[in-house]
Amino acid sequence: MVLSLLLLYVFVKQLNHKNLSTSKEPKKIGVVYIRQHLDAYEGFKEGMKNLGYTDKDVIYDEVLVATGPNLYDDLGKGIKKLIADKVDVMFLSYELTAKVAVDITKEMKSDIPIVFMSRFHDPLSYGIINSYKTSGNNTTGVATNLLDSIQKTLLFFKEINPNTKKIGVFTDGFMIPGGSDQILTELRNQVSRFGLTLVEYKTTKEPSPTNRQLERTSRQNQTRRHRCYLSLTRSFLRSSRS
Repeated sequence: MVLSLLLLYVFVKQLNHKNLSTSKEPKKIGVVYIRQHLDAYEGFKEGMKNLGYTDKDVIYDEVLVATGPNLYDDLGKGIKKLIADKVDVMFLSYELTAKVAVDITKEMKSDIPIVFMSRFHDPLSYGIINSYKTSGNNTTGVATNLLDSIQKTLLFFKEINPNTKKIGVFTDGFMIPGGSDQILTELRNQVSRFGLTLVEYKTTKEPSPTNRQLERTSRQNQTRRHRCYLSLTRSFLRSSRS
């Protein structure tokens, strides 16, 4: 909730900075998103309405991209479409999309402002910004503190069951490639500090539009007494059962 409010604040400041909010013509907001982030996009639009922005003020140019082996190229095509459509500003709720947008706008010499949300990577080490003091490019946005988020998650498991020893986590084959790599690395670094062991479940099978593979893997490993399961970035999963 706090992250969403901060993002709206940053976005509106960007509109005002570019003198877009006072224009008589509605300004075009370009959006490239994956279906798993539909809630973020819908929440953003609802937040804009709550701030008083109507169809007379802004219109949305949206591109929905399916997750899959061509994700990176498809995101690139979406960003190039927004540039061709001459949007006034981009809203990108996924840091991979933001990184693609930074690279492409630089390549195409476009100065379209990019407002991003980074939830699974540090935007500095990921290459979206040059520093936290100033992005050094055409981006601005908000980011989650990964270390704090992971530590709170592990503490939550211990609060649910102080006797928890193992946490099952669904990794390769269950998450977007490159989507949760930093989270997984930090998770591996932190679990032992909480007296926990991480057990990773992987699959080489093709992604399913349902949760059948996840549920099958969970059932097969119930006898191992893993009372806690953690699903990372759910690219191929609609929901998870813990």
